[in-house]
Amino acid sequence: MTNQRPIKTITRIVGCMLLCFILTGCAHRAQSNPQSNYDSFIEAEQRWFELLFEDDMEGALEMVSDNYGSEAYTDKAALTKYMKLIQGSKMLTRETLDRSQVKIDFNDTTANAGPYLLSAHGFSFSFSLDYTLEDADWKITGMNWAKQ
Repeated sequence: MTNQRPIKTITRIVGCMLLCFILTGCAHRAQSNPQSNYDSFIEAEQRWFELLFEDDMEGALEMVSDNYGSEAYTDKAALTKYMKLIQGSKMLTRETLDRSQVKIDFNDTTANAGPYLLSAHGFSFSFSLDYTLEDADWKITGMNWAKQ
């Protein structure tokens, strides 16, 4: 009888470890589901523009990564200043932004979308946006633009 006790304890420990491995594997598969990440990316990409169209600059800036950086606007502060200028002059609206040529280059945790074409007040340029999945949220991490 005394020999069965360690066996029961070992069996329980092994059973708990197997259950943990199974649950961890299921959670990992759910997190790295490319289709789910793609769908959430599309929602985030559309949401960012909707926030800008609705003049919700604070909401739009929450979608920009603290790690943002690009040649056009070197950091999040520079991009914020530029976005406020664009919004203040009403350059970015549903009517001035053409998304018909946008192509998406998607990886499980990164994406690039563009070109977006913006024409307003005699100016025309195109831009693309880089995104990264950070803590289950898609964040804008870079922007490239060209004058038309």
